[in-house]
Amino acid sequence: MRSALLIGLPLSLVFQASADTLIVPDDAINLTAAIAIAQPGDTILVRTTLDQNDLGPVFVDKSLTVRGEPVCNFDLGAPALILAGPGGARLELENVVMGYGFTDADARPSLSGTGFEEVVLKGCEILHDNFAGSGLITLTEPAVDLPEVERLALLDTQLLGSPAGADDCVVNLFLYANGEPGIYAPAADVVLLGSDVSGGRGGQVEATVQPCPADLDEWPGKGGVAVVAANVAQTQSTATGGQGALWRSQVLGLCNVGQSVVCGFQPQAAAFDVAGSVIDRELSLLATPPSVSLSGGTQVLDLVAEPQFAGSLYFVAGSFSGATPGLPLGSLTVPLATPDPYFDYSIANFNGAVLGATLGTLDANGRAQATVTLNPALSTNLIGVSATHACVIFDGALAPAAVSNPTELEIVP
Repeated sequence: MRSALLIGLPLSLVFQASADTLIVPDDAINLTAAIAIAQPGDTILVRTTLDQNDLGPVFVDKSLTVRGEPVCNFDLGAPALILAGPGGARLELENVVMGYGFTDADARPSLSGTGFEEVVLKGCEILHDNFAGSGLITLTEPAVDLPEVERLALLDTQLLGSPAGADDCVVNLFLYANGEPGIYAPAADVVLLGSDVSGGRGGQVEATVQPCPADLDEWPGKGGVAVVAANVAQTQSTATGGQGALWRSQVLGLCNVGQSVVCGFQPQAAAFDVAGSVIDRELSLLATPPSVSLSGGTQVLDLVAEPQFAGSLYFVAGSFSGATPGLPLGSLTVPLATPDPYFDYSIANFNGAVLGATLGTLDANGRAQATVTLNPALSTNLIGVSATHACVIFDGALAPAAVSNPTELEIVP
């Protein structure tokens, strides 16, 4: 039952007690049909390898989780997934693969649109690898184009930006297009965890009747940056700007590559174009979803640390009092406010029914996963409460070595 108690809660925090799981193709023939019957907060499991946009782009107009089992496929020969939310919505994509079924095609966004506050990509591949050695790509856009999103998180995700391209020999300057960003999210705080993001390559031209430019900076064909954002935080991730074009100027006859003069490469684009800052974190914590129903539900806490911390001891604690002023621990400050009753509970009740795997060791890749599971036996006074969690890892001498960012959990009816 969709309870009236949820009225007045921000949409991004609404994950109803009766959130359902829909299966494609059992409950609906495809993802579009499943979205049509889903309610905000539902999870859609795609258990078919058929391309979900074969009949046109898939529009998402509510908060959802879409998970491929094993993968949810899209063909980027056409627009794939378009957000058309009512404002403040949230989308989580897991095991989603977007790529080209053929190479010679325009480079349109794989994920675009408005009306969403948060987008999370887990274990996804978004590969704009549509450039052919002799092809024509005259339309190119960012691989992910989300101008209004406030938070974008990538976990174990590979994203390759849209290239620009032209035939081996062209005379039209329009075709010397610039590569586009891998991610265009200028209003967002972007979090990269165990992910690789590349900007698009600039227009590649083997021969042209244009003269070699006096200043390569004045010419188009530049590579695209990897990420355009408000701020970026990254752990165990790489971001690479796209390569600029190789220019040749024709000397003795149109399209005779053997008679051309190489002008040189334009510089590789920068990795980031941010209004704020780029932070390299030794340890990051990603919490999904941001809210959980007291009637039953789980928030997953993904821990990602730099490789040197593989095998280290970790501990996740919480507080109902927020992140500031923080708890001094050796030379570090844990972003949890104390004294606090939930902090005391988290210290005494690790690895239990509510706080799962909150104490352990990071694996060989510097990873771990903890959980916070709510149930109806807990006090209803918790409804509306926000819990903050943070992680500490310790070195071999059990001295604190790194602390994570704080995360939030909203407890809803």
